[in-house]
Amino acid sequence: MIEVEVHAALRDFLRAHPGYQWPHYLTMARLVARAMRLGRSASIQAGTFSICHPEVSLGYLMPLLLWPQAAILVVDDRLRSRLLRVEIPQLLAWTQLETEIIAADHWPGDAFNGLLLVSPEDWLSDRLGDRRRFPAHVPTIIDDLDRLTDIARRLLTIELHDRDWSEGLEHAGDQAPAIRALRAELVRSLFQHPSNPYDAYLLDIDEQAALREVVTLLNTRQPSLERWRDLDCKLADPNCFLWAQLDREHGGLVIHHSPASIAQPLAVVWSQQPVVAIGGAIETHADHADYLREDLGLEDVTCVQFTPDRQTAGVQLYLPDRLPLPNTPEYKTKLVDELHQLIRVVTEATPPVHHSVTTPQSTLTITPAITPDITPAITPVTTTIPIVIVIGDEPLKQLIGALLAAEFGSRIKVERSELAALDILVCGWDFWCDREGELPTPHVLAISTLPLPPLEHPLVAGRVARAKQQRQDWFRCYLLPAAMRTLQRAIAPVRSAQGVVALCDTRAIYRSYGKQILRAIGPYSELRYLDADLLSGLSSQGD
Repeated sequence: MIEVEVHAALRDFLRAHPGYQWPHYLTMARLVARAMRLGRSASIQAGTFSICHPEVSLGYLMPLLLWPQAAILVVDDRLRSRLLRVEIPQLLAWTQLETEIIAADHWPGDAFNGLLLVSPEDWLSDRLGDRRRFPAHVPTIIDDLDRLTDIARRLLTIELHDRDWSEGLEHAGDQAPAIRALRAELVRSLFQHPSNPYDAYLLDIDEQAALREVVTLLNTRQPSLERWRDLDCKLADPNCFLWAQLDREHGGLVIHHSPASIAQPLAVVWSQQPVVAIGGAIETHADHADYLREDLGLEDVTCVQFTPDRQTAGVQLYLPDRLPLPNTPEYKTKLVDELHQLIRVVTEATPPVHHSVTTPQSTLTITPAITPDITPAITPVTTTIPIVIVIGDEPLKQLIGALLAAEFGSRIKVERSELAALDILVCGWDFWCDREGELPTPHVLAISTLPLPPLEHPLVAGRVARAKQQRQDWFRCYLLPAAMRTLQRAIAPVRSAQGVVALCDTRAIYRSYGKQILRAIGPYSELRYLDADLLSGLSSQGD
């Protein structure tokens, strides 16, 4: 069986390359090979993210290369570049295989019998759309399931921009004045909503009625009105909700029609081929199989979870327990004091340097095909900076950045990618998590508050409203698992250095769900205090 062949080949490779330390390579490889042979889908919670630890990909690359038929690997562009430069050439050279490897946005042809690497956006847009670029029934491995679901939600969202309104008015004929009046009323109503940090709002009943009337007045059968036609088809879908993004400075308006649940459309995607979906986060739901079925539409699937190794993937957790709760007036002042102290300790522990460390930027061109005789590239050395401070609240992030810059000067960088060796990065969750593997690894990752999705954002509010309609525990079914996934992704770069995570949110201590949060961070060793002697060891390791 292919499982035996894959196990033996990867075992011999790992023996010859002892630098690979992840303990679950062989088990993952056998699971992937088995799923491909049986044509049955599987879900693997790896406990680590490939974008931060690309070597984990060996667990699915060996089965893909030894698979005697065509296969598809759905992988992020940044990781794909790394795989084509390092892991795949190494495995091909070791096994002496002549597997054809192609990176493209469409199927190479009927005669293709190798491995196709494709981006999640290209693969999903085809599976959700006309299904012409990739054939059905080809075994497919998906690296980073969580990101794939985010992309699916974005692709399933219909957006109406100013140009769509202009095109609609061009084809409206004698209905144009009525449509202009309805749009003006819609804009006026939306701009009367109280300002929030996102300038985004759910449409109320009257605003929805105005938009529905516009759709009724338009002749959406016109070829150029594709978005209006899509909206007309889905406007009555109870699973979706309408929201608007405003540009208050220029008077801009974008209408979004988003799905509350993506289970049904994704169920159609999964049915087209067997998939092995690999995610990095673990233990984000009480029952992972229920989550896959109810939230992602993936049924009859083998579920496996790998726990991070305590010896190689543990972090040191500093959890100050005297901070007030984040929703109290005193929190901002106490948080600033805590961060001041933390920066002083980290600075004292960091040796002076006289060189700059800039964020590695990818300038690689992905080649359409590679052969086994390519010399493996050397993995670049991971750069480090003393501390990264992640703050989810936008106004608080700007305030903290300004207050810290008043004391620490130009070392404070607010959401900047170009960083010197002693810089301190202050950023939001999206900025940090979207740049995994690109930004330097911090010795200390300081987190202001738990990354619970903000109820002020209509994307969150719409999903919560749908969950309430279905009488679900929206906090434990949606907000808490989402926070745990984000937390695990954010911490992933720190695990490789076994660095320090400073969580400045006492809800992890005093709330009933705190134990789940701490399990998501684990494995960890708890620190009662931070001092320069402790952190100096981390600094020397990173340098």
